[in-house]
Amino acid sequence: VRKACVVTKALQPDHPTDFERRDDDLSIMKEDFSPVTVADFAAQAIVLNRLHIAFPEDGFIAEESSQSLREDDALASRVLFATGETTWTFDDLFSSIDLGKMYENPTLIRNKTRIWTCDPIDGTRGFLRGRLHNGQYCVALALIEDGVPVIGILGCPNLVASDDDDWEDIESTRGCIFAASLNGGCFQLPIYSDDAEPIYCNEVRASANDGIELKVSDARFCLGVENYGDPLGQQAAISSIIHGPDGLTNDGEIEKARRMDSQVKYGVLARGGAEVFLRLPKAGYVEWIWDHAAGNVVLHEAGGKVTDAEGSAVDFSHGAKVSESLYGIIATNGGVFHEQILRAYKEQKAARDDKANSSFRAKL
Repeated sequence: VRKACVVTKALQPDHPTDFERRDDDLSIMKEDFSPVTVADFAAQAIVLNRLHIAFPEDGFIAEESSQSLREDDALASRVLFATGETTWTFDDLFSSIDLGKMYENPTLIRNKTRIWTCDPIDGTRGFLRGRLHNGQYCVALALIEDGVPVIGILGCPNLVASDDDDWEDIESTRGCIFAASLNGGCFQLPIYSDDAEPIYCNEVRASANDGIELKVSDARFCLGVENYGDPLGQQAAISSIIHGPDGLTNDGEIEKARRMDSQVKYGVLARGGAEVFLRLPKAGYVEWIWDHAAGNVVLHEAGGKVTDAEGSAVDFSHGAKVSESLYGIIATNGGVFHEQILRAYKEQKAARDDKANSSFRAKL
């Protein structure tokens, strides 16, 4: 993960890139119109290749496929150069990337008790937003054993390294890794270090969650930069319940909030930089496991909690996606905060359903 972070950091632009373009050197568009970059391919190849050498019997589930590279020699050459692997051939590159497509063979993946899931650049839009514009992304890696995430690693190349989270200061030292193991705690390490200095390794903890040291009404929300993760505006409704009538700005934005892309949010919660992260997508959307497995371990081991919108633990045993019956992701610092957020979610949902039913009856 550290090497993938170094490679992707070198490729991240300083300023926003128009990721709607299809003909630039940084990104192409997938069929679902989400951007994928040279860095995505390079990072996935690096991580999966290293893991496969170390654990040849393990399974792998990852986001990218080599198909577009096989059809474009120029693009493949850029990716191969970016990996820094001078002895690799195109076939080495393609086969390393495609290790992550084991889930396309259900029989094969079902026979694996240990599965690594990787999102090589979680937050590609943040990556393309630019280094100097707080464009946040991470290299996310998790190990799942018998359906349970047991190791979570979030490499965050553009996140401020200090836990004061002063990311408005572009001069701040950036780059850190969150590493957690089940019942082993959560730690923050540097991505970059001076060889003359020992590498620090600090255990991190989420904010106090008993409601005494920090009141639930003071909870800080960690929001996405775009609103596609909350098309109904449910986070604002939940904030109004938690924060009270003054919780929203005149524009309807959550007052106590920070915005950033990617699973970096889980790391920010894990070290006490915020207390609430919600994903409440459109009905029918099914989450990919690589978007949450690593963050789940990181936050859990820092004392936080991750559930679906009904308060049930997220089940990662269904392959590349979670269960189709799961709706929403609610991640908090745990304790009474999680209880209150769940209660607020259900309260605003009931109010929204009542309003919809009243509108329907009025039309009859």
